[in-house]
Amino acid sequence: MRFVKTSAVAAALFILCSGFATTALSNDLIVVASDAAYEAAQEWVGYLEIHEVPLKHVTPQDFKAHEKEPYVVMMGGLDEQDGIKELAEEILSEDELKRVSQNGVGETYFKFKVWDPMQTVIMFVGSDMAAAEEARIKSKENWWNTFILWFDIEAEMEGFHVY
Repeated sequence: MRFVKTSAVAAALFILCSGFATTALSNDLIVVASDAAYEAAQEWVGYLEIHEVPLKHVTPQDFKAHEKEPYVVMMGGLDEQDGIKELAEEILSEDELKRVSQNGVGETYFKFKVWDPMQTVIMFVGSDMAAAEEARIKSKENWWNTFILWFDIEAEMEGFHVY
C-alpha cells in the first residue's frame, strides 16, 4: 500500500512539474525582427492574424528571453541597424551567410534544435529587407505548411493566395 501511495505522489509531482515546464513556454510564433522589418511586414502579419496564428513580435535585442521557444521566425536584412545579423551569424553556416550577404540575395532557411531540442527556427534573411521579404514570398508554401502543422490550421490549397 505504501508503494502505491509513493507512486501516486511521484506521478502527481511529475504531472505538476510537466505542466509548469510546458506552460513556461508559449505556443506563440515568436517573430524576431527589428521594428522596421516588422512594420514593413504588416501585410504578412495581417495574413497570419486572419488565419489565427498566435504571434508575438520580439526584437533581436530582446530575443534571449525567448530563445527556448519552439516556434521561431527570424526575418530581416543583414544591413539593418538593430536587425538579426548577429543571430544570423550564430545560426547560419559560413556558406549560407556568405550567400545572403551578396547584394539582392535572400533565402529561407529552416534550422532545427538551435537553442532547444524541440525547436524549429525559420529564417527569412537577405542582404537587405527587400531580399528577405522576397525570400519569404517565394517560400510561402514551405513555411505555410509548417505553420499549418504547428498551429493546427484548417487550410485548403484553393485558398492559397500570395498575400
